[in-house]
Amino acid sequence: MINRKLWLLFLLLSLVSIFDSYSQIFTDFINTEYINADNGLSQSEVTSIIKDKKGFIWIGTRGGLNRYDGNTIKVFRNKIENSNSPINNSIETLFEDSDGYIWIGTKSNGVSRYNPEFHKFEQLPKVRSETDSLPLGDKRVVAIEEADSKEIWLGTWQNGFYILNQKRELLGHFLSDLKINDILKSKNGNIWVATNNGAYLFSSKGHQIKHIRFDGRNLEFNAIAEDVRTNLIYFVTWSEGVLEYDNNKNTFTQYKDHPNVDLRNTYYIEQISDGSMLIGTWGNGLLIFDPQTKEFDAFSFGKNHNRGAAELYDEVLYIFQDDLGILWFGTNGGVCKVAQKENQFESTQSSNLPNKPVWKIEKDFRNNIWVGLKGDKNVYYSEDNLTSFKKVVPQFKPDLLVGEKDHVREIYQARDSSLWLANVTSLYEIVEHDAKFSIVPIKIKDHVTSEEHYLTKITKLFQTMDGTFWIGTQQRGLRKSLNSGNPKTQSFKKYLNDQRISDFLQDSKERLWVGTYQGLKLYNSISDNFKTFNKIHGKKGTLSSDIIICLHEDKSGTLWVGTPNGLNKVIEAGNDKFIFKLYQEKDGLLDSYIHAILEDDNGNIWVSTNKGVSRFNKEDGLFYNYDTNSGLLSNTFLEDSAVNGSNGKLYFGSIYGINILDPETIGNSEIPPVVLTGLKVSGQEISGGTTDDENIVLEKAIEYNTEIILSHDNNRLTLEYAALDFLSSYDYSYNYMLEGLDSDWNTTTNENQITYSNLDAGEYIFKVKTINKNIQKETQAASLKITVLPVFWKTWQALVLYVLIFIGLLYLFKLVIEREHNLKNKLEISKLKRKKEEELIRLKTQFFTDVAHEFRTPLSLISDLDKTLTFNSSYYAITTHS
Repeated sequence: MINRKLWLLFLLLSLVSIFDSYSQIFTDFINTEYINADNGLSQSEVTSIIKDKKGFIWIGTRGGLNRYDGNTIKVFRNKIENSNSPINNSIETLFEDSDGYIWIGTKSNGVSRYNPEFHKFEQLPKVRSETDSLPLGDKRVVAIEEADSKEIWLGTWQNGFYILNQKRELLGHFLSDLKINDILKSKNGNIWVATNNGAYLFSSKGHQIKHIRFDGRNLEFNAIAEDVRTNLIYFVTWSEGVLEYDNNKNTFTQYKDHPNVDLRNTYYIEQISDGSMLIGTWGNGLLIFDPQTKEFDAFSFGKNHNRGAAELYDEVLYIFQDDLGILWFGTNGGVCKVAQKENQFESTQSSNLPNKPVWKIEKDFRNNIWVGLKGDKNVYYSEDNLTSFKKVVPQFKPDLLVGEKDHVREIYQARDSSLWLANVTSLYEIVEHDAKFSIVPIKIKDHVTSEEHYLTKITKLFQTMDGTFWIGTQQRGLRKSLNSGNPKTQSFKKYLNDQRISDFLQDSKERLWVGTYQGLKLYNSISDNFKTFNKIHGKKGTLSSDIIICLHEDKSGTLWVGTPNGLNKVIEAGNDKFIFKLYQEKDGLLDSYIHAILEDDNGNIWVSTNKGVSRFNKEDGLFYNYDTNSGLLSNTFLEDSAVNGSNGKLYFGSIYGINILDPETIGNSEIPPVVLTGLKVSGQEISGGTTDDENIVLEKAIEYNTEIILSHDNNRLTLEYAALDFLSSYDYSYNYMLEGLDSDWNTTTNENQITYSNLDAGEYIFKVKTINKNIQKETQAASLKITVLPVFWKTWQALVLYVLIFIGLLYLFKLVIEREHNLKNKLEISKLKRKKEEELIRLKTQFFTDVAHEFRTPLSLISDLDKTLTFNSSYYAITTHS
């Protein structure tokens, strides 16, 4: 009998576990994101999906190849005039090999192989062999796999499969008369091939090991999956449901008839990380199979979509789970993306606590958790860490009935372990009798009049180390007991008239701090008054707001002050002087409105805000943020509604219940790196290897490139970038700058591109980094060196030419000057020579003149003598003759 009960209990727990597992899966599926032609997909019939080593999602459709970065879709289509494009737009299958090449099997033109680094599409050569006279480029390729030895297996629609070596040379052609539907490499390296005649098992070298047929029939197997935990092989069929095959025993288990699931037309199968088998059907939606329990369930993407052509989403053609656990489904209606996010938080939503805003949480000496709800006069407590709650109803006096429907505003455990409660009408004591609780209203005695009355609008209760009891109110100041002990026996003195009291804290130095809506108060017990710290507008180091919401002292003795305008860290400067260091959104907080502050066992500070919960790590100075996307019930919390649980967990009250945070299990979410995804120059998209006026703009694709060169007339460029995150729906912001132009980082929230125009010639470095609003830790910046070439007359070559021309001109000028100088010298010499010649001629003339003259004088004498002699002779002759 006992064994039977234990067995039934085990069965029940197992069913609950299975139900919870499926419940989580269906919850994830309900939040499916649909991506189709309306979102930029080239066509909505999705046949294959992969994720490459860089982190991009590639989607094959009947209308082209798509690359998805989580934000935008880039489409690659066949271009008749461009050989650097896919060989065919109708894609059957995609496969990334170990070297990062993407193989694209098409419907009618064989295979393209894409090199993403250099943005090159290579068309598979038309190979021939002795056994195959048809060119491979003319085949319909529907399945691609890579063996451990790096050979590529290509399955075709009607001609079996081919094996190519790393040089893309044909090594063999097998099962040439069969239709290949799927090829799968098993965990041990063997290759399974699904055909229209059962399945075949090959070694990695192509040696056939066995032919597997179901029930001796030529049954068509559409797809294959291996259970990596049990090594069982699963086949899906058109008419015979799902077949489970034990290779060791050579036996089949058939799953065909199910009362709630239609197992006909099963088309594709894939095992996901939790061990489940997901099965795509042609028209019956998605099937979920648990290999351990052998149970099936179904989900309709079409019904969930609830829009036109919904039935197309129930034709599930492909299933893929990426490294982040995201499920991608290819359907005839588009892509269905399911992010299976692990819920890091628990809550009271599954408990019996009414679904109302949680106004107050308190822990008593037994570690019971007491809860007050807004709009609920009752108080609730849990003895089992918030799994279940018991209700306690206050006892109202006739004159308190006006507050019967008011909610609990405060719950407090005094130093003597007594429990106290307050609402708008009175102070109450929670009294225990025989393991049951009752709530009794208490009157307060005024120390001046000695009158007792119900104190209304109580907001906060506190007892200092010396036993003094303090009561804070809403706009009625605070009350202090004149002696220590139970407040029922005390007289109370009034302070801070008409002020609203929000919180009390006695620090490790026994100083009493009081939070009010008119600043932070520090009580001086000697002078029995308060020193006030206020916000001083424009002065750094003062409070960020006069409205104090909550107070907390951490284990190191540091005081933290929560306000509607940020979190203040109090730094002691000596002589009762304090400096307030402020943290706001710009420092990483989700929101500046601080509702409550807690500290975990590791010394981290947790704060609830209007947009979620932030965790401050004092070691790295960073905030880590969590909201409904992380699993919180709500992003909106209530003031001072938080408490540390006895088990190290943190309890924060929100408008939808209590969020339970276990700091030991909450991981630090990482943000993905940012990558450059596109480049446009003068409005034209630039891909790898593009040239610009004989200058290489991109030697590689922009995602892999480190430098680009632009000509002077193409100095307008647009850079596109993205954080490759497909898991979260968080909004990313980007910090970017162009060194050489920008002096500081710029921030953009919704834009994934930036344009620069009219860049001057020179060298620049573009940098961009990702910032997630929930994780204020920047990624390493992606960078790109940009060189803008100057116009030729501004280049160094032109400068050299200018210098050479200048030198040539100087040389020419020198030659001209020298020539002129030589001519002038020659002219001067000529003139001088001529002058000398003239002088010589003159001198000669003078000389000859003088000589002639000198000769003439004696000759004249001789002539005269001659004449005389002649006369005398004549005279003598005459005389003689006479």
